[in-house]
Amino acid sequence: MTKQVTHRANVRSMVYVRLMKDGESVLPESSFDHEGSYVIHAHAFIETASGDTMIPELTEADYAKLIAEGFETSVKNLPDIASRYTMTQDGDKIILTDHSPEDGETLDIQIYAWPYDGSVVSDAPSGDDTDGALFEDVTGWEKEYVYYLVDRGIVQGRTETLFEPLANVTRAEFVKMLAAAAGTKTPGDGETPFSDVSPDAWYAPYVAWAYENGLVNGFGGKFSPSDNITKQDMAVMLQRYAQTAGIQIPDMEAGVTFDDDAAISSYAKEAVYELQKAGIVSGDINGRFYPKSSATRAQAAKMLAVFLQVTG
Repeated sequence: MTKQVTHRANVRSMVYVRLMKDGESVLPESSFDHEGSYVIHAHAFIETASGDTMIPELTEADYAKLIAEGFETSVKNLPDIASRYTMTQDGDKIILTDHSPEDGETLDIQIYAWPYDGSVVSDAPSGDDTDGALFEDVTGWEKEYVYYLVDRGIVQGRTETLFEPLANVTRAEFVKMLAAAAGTKTPGDGETPFSDVSPDAWYAPYVAWAYENGLVNGFGGKFSPSDNITKQDMAVMLQRYAQTAGIQIPDMEAGVTFDDDAAISSYAKEAVYELQKAGIVSGDINGRFYPKSSATRAQAAKMLAVFLQVTG
C-alpha cells in the first residue's frame, strides 16, 4: 500500500499514524495510543535570535521519512508485527508492505494531528480557539505552544494584549504554571520550610504544593521564588512531576549528548536527557542546551506544552 504525503509541510504538533487492515487497526491498542496509533513528534529545530529553537518548514519528503522511521521505532519490540509489516519511504511517499498478505485484504494508512481534528496541519489558532486571547507579541514559533496553554487556562498574558514571550520566568511563576497544568484546583496552604516563602505570598500555595509533592527541594533552606528559573531546573521539575503523577515520559527520539553536557548540573542530567528523548527539550544547531540560562516565557510554554502533548 502506497500513500503520498501531501500538504504536510507545516506540521507543528504530535502526529498519530494508524495502520489499517480490512478497516481494523493493525497495531494493538494496549501498546499504542489513540486506538492503535503510533506517535511521531514531527518537530525539527533550528536556532533563533532569542537563543531558543524554532520549527522550520518540513518538506513532504522530510515528513514521509519521519513516518517511516517512527514506524520502525514503534514496532521494534513487537516481533510479530515487525516481521510481517515494513514501511519504507520513496520521496514524498510512504509504502506499507504486508509480507504475509491474505486474499482480498485491504491496507490503509491514516495520519492525523493531536488532538484529533481530521488533519495533520496545525495552523495558528484563531480567536475562537483561545477565547479571544490573541496577543500582539505572539507572532513566531512560540504561537502554537502559548495558545495551547492559554486555551487550557494554564497561562495568561501579562496584559490583555501582551504575552511578553521574551520575558524571563521566575521559579515561582513556573511552579504556578506546573500546578495549573496538573489540574490542581486547591494547591497547598502556603506553609513551606523555605525561609524566603511567606505564607501570605501569592505564590506560597503553589510552592507548598510543589514541595509536598516532591517537585522542589530548595537550596540552603530557601526556594528563591523571584530568581529566574533555568532550563535545567524546568526539566527537573517536569520529570519529578511525571514521577509523582505516575506519568510515563516516552522515548520518541534518538538520545544525544549535548555539546555543553559538562555544564549540566549532576542533579539535572537524568531529567534533561529523559526529556530530550521525548522531544521536550532540544539543543541548538551547534548541539548546545544552555542548561543554566534563564528561561523565557516562550521557552517555558514550549517545554510545558510539548510535555503535556507527549504524555497526553
